[in-house]
Amino acid sequence: MKKFTRTALTVITTAILAFTGACGSTNGSSSGSAADAKTVTIGTSNDAPLAYLDKSGNLTGIDGDIMMAIAKKNGWKVKNSVTSFSTLIASLNTNKIDISNDAMFITAERQKQVNFSEPFYVLHDAIIVKKSETAVKTYDQLKGKPLGTVTGTAYADLLNSLSPGKVKLFDSQATMVQAIVNGDIYGAVTDQPVAAYSLKQNPSLDIRVVNATSPYYSNKVAPCVRKDDKTRLAAINDGLKKIKADGTYDKIMKKWDMPASSYLK
Repeated sequence: MKKFTRTALTVITTAILAFTGACGSTNGSSSGSAADAKTVTIGTSNDAPLAYLDKSGNLTGIDGDIMMAIAKKNGWKVKNSVTSFSTLIASLNTNKIDISNDAMFITAERQKQVNFSEPFYVLHDAIIVKKSETAVKTYDQLKGKPLGTVTGTAYADLLNSLSPGKVKLFDSQATMVQAIVNGDIYGAVTDQPVAAYSLKQNPSLDIRVVNATSPYYSNKVAPCVRKDDKTRLAAINDGLKKIKADGTYDKIMKKWDMPASSYLK
């Protein structure tokens, strides 16, 4: 859901979907100028499995692990700051954080406000249906069905084109998944890694994740820094290059079950 608009994912504590183990953050103000590059404050909206804080308050997830590996290469001391996705760029440009790291799509509009590093990976979308719906492979097969997605996502535009008047919006992944299980909706659309993680956390869920043959979105995502922060931008790019060369990047992508089409060499 890291696209043109989207809401931060809710921390799930129900048995339906143990969505994230995050319990809080280590808040910190910006470490100052780019010359202070040994301490960085990283902003995230605390979204599993993309970028979130674990039970010990450490940054993890797909983007989280990649960024922490880069931080290690650069010898950075990391502080974490949790905020809503919609305020990440504002927090960056008001010096509350130094890096926004939250699976953010690289768009022309955002590039006017911040500088993105080299992309981490390509983010795709996925369909979620009941396990019994084994024939579903494409979005066209969802036409006319009652469908759902999380409030604030651009996936709603797709679903409304497929099933006008039959789309429900949900405040969280958990309630959306439960609606499928209950038969309230036929299927839903969300980010591929989020869908895969949901099922991995609770394999007994009566859902099936479909990696669509033609994804609706296939966008590159990356962290971003302030326009004038050339030092950290170069350090992120250099660190990313190093973790790709030593195999760390591949290990992280495999750890989070990212599809081969998401890798960027």
